[in-house]
Formats: sequence, C-alpha cells, structure tokens
Amino acid sequence: MIFALIGAIVAEFVGAQSGLGMLIQSMNFTMDVAGQFSILLILSLMGLVLNGIVNGVRRRVLFWDPSQKVDAVASAQKKGGTL
Repeated sequence: MIFALIGAIVAEFVGAQSGLGMLIQSMNFTMDVAGQFSILLILSLMGLVLNGIVNGVRRRVLFWDPSQKVDAVASAQKKGGTL
C-alpha cells in the first residue's frame, strides 16, 4: 500500500498540474522548508491510516488465513490465555 502512495506522489512530480507532489515541488522552488515538511507529515499520516485500513480489512476478509491464526495465538499467549 505504501508503494502505491509513493508511486502516486512520484507521478505527480513528473506530470501533474495539482496535488501534494506538485505542491512539494513548488515549495522546493520557493525554498519553503516548513511547507515541505508539513506535506511530508500529511503524506506520512495518510500512509499510516491507509495501512491501518488495509490491515483491518485483511483481518476481516481473510479470517481463514493461517497467518492470522498465528497472530491470534501470539497475542493470546502474551495476555496469558490460550486459544
């Protein structure tokens, strides 16, 4: 998921007329470092939120996946219970 977000930003650097990638590039030309870091913070938060959404959907949809059962057993052992 994070690679898709990075790919979209790089594509905006190359050929977009608007968007966060173009905004970073224009702030780079005007030497607005605080603006660049604010956009990077926004992109980081977007990446974390999207990653959380994808992980939540994956847990709900792929409930039969063996890797999910390994995670459930590990979390149960940390809590002191059994599965």
